[in-house]
Amino acid sequence: MLERLLANRELRDGLMNKGAAAVLADDAAIEELRAMSAAAIDRYLRGARKGLEPLAKSATRRSSCALRNEIPFGTSHAPVDRPGHLSIDTVAHCGSTLKGDCLWTLNSMDVLTGWTETVTVRNKTARWVRHGHEEILPAIPFKVLAANYDGGSEFINAETAGFSKLMHYQMTRSRPYRSNDNAHVEQRNGDAVRRYDFRYRYEDAEATGVLNRLWYWASLRKNYLVPWRKCVGHTKTRSGRTRGACDSPKTPCQRALESGHVSAEKKAEAEKTLKGLNDAHVTRKINELQHALLGILSDKAMLEFVDEAVRAVTAA
Repeated sequence: MLERLLANRELRDGLMNKGAAAVLADDAAIEELRAMSAAAIDRYLRGARKGLEPLAKSATRRSSCALRNEIPFGTSHAPVDRPGHLSIDTVAHCGSTLKGDCLWTLNSMDVLTGWTETVTVRNKTARWVRHGHEEILPAIPFKVLAANYDGGSEFINAETAGFSKLMHYQMTRSRPYRSNDNAHVEQRNGDAVRRYDFRYRYEDAEATGVLNRLWYWASLRKNYLVPWRKCVGHTKTRSGRTRGACDSPKTPCQRALESGHVSAEKKAEAEKTLKGLNDAHVTRKINELQHALLGILSDKAMLEFVDEAVRAVTAA
């Protein structure tokens, strides 16, 4: 690639690749590039790539509902011995601004198995958050016993409280200004949502359809194909530092199949799904839907955002 870029005079000196074309074979920078690995180049470009992404926005607004005082505090990192204890949060597809209406994704994760389910809804009003719950809960292969939320108004309201009673699970909320109370799903927000949706702004029904199809394949990959290690305790080093002790890597599906609290019917369904999965096909479907998602964005909006990001980097 480097030789082709040099031959086509595409590699230039100067900021933002706008200087004179680099043609000298004995150029020190060119020799350094030849010696660098792909991983080293990625490390050098990490800051520039980060600058092209919209800044993360905090969209949690504390609920003023009097019902808040009746919902007990809970944490997702409390020890549990069976699946069914969920952490649930919302992610805004707002791009660089929270002005106006944008799509929201409801993200859930089981604390014990790591099982993740995701759905995009029109906005974060109580009606649509309930609709998201109605889509997520049936997809989980075990009984939901409890759900921990942050203190946002989209969760702490009569609609969600009534739904939890209807579905017979305990509803708890995180303590104010303690984001680590919902640490499991906060991590999944980046790993299972942000890494797939590119942090851009989505607003219409077409984007909702593409995102929900994307979450279907991404959840298959996360739940059936990608193992993860779970922290099962802590040890102390000689210097007194605390270090986490993790178990062997397993997929959420494996952890669910090993549990004695999943019905034989659900285990059979999970085994059938796993047997029919093709890793490469799942990856191709995810890539196709990501390209479709980028195609929804208007060229003008994309160019304006990139130009603004370039100006910010140049000014810095």
